[in-house]
Amino acid sequence: INPTSGSLGTRVLLQGGNFVSRLSPGLSSVEFAGIPVDEIVRFNNTTVAVRVGYSPFPQVGNVVVTNANGAFGTLLGGWTYIAPSNVTSVVPAVGTSGTRVTIN
Repeated sequence: INPTSGSLGTRVLLQGGNFVSRLSPGLSSVEFAGIPVDEIVRFNNTTVAVRVGYSPFPQVGNVVVTNANGAFGTLLGGWTYIAPSNVTSVVPAVGTSGTRVTIN
């Protein structure tokens, strides 16, 4: 798995085996710490690229890939969600090109 941490929208590459087969031509789901990914970008038998879903708080969890036939693989503790950013204010609220802005 690369990278092993991130937040909403992070593109992650999973490498392994038997993600697809003749009998199971697709993936059913990919989850990071129990949260479904937002998008499976591409996949083949050994590689899956995904965009991570939203977690409202930082946490470490398993990565679970499930094939269409119900077979699954788990990487224990394979993902760390980073705390999402929290913007509390933008000063000034309006301005022209070149205006210095403070974001808290």
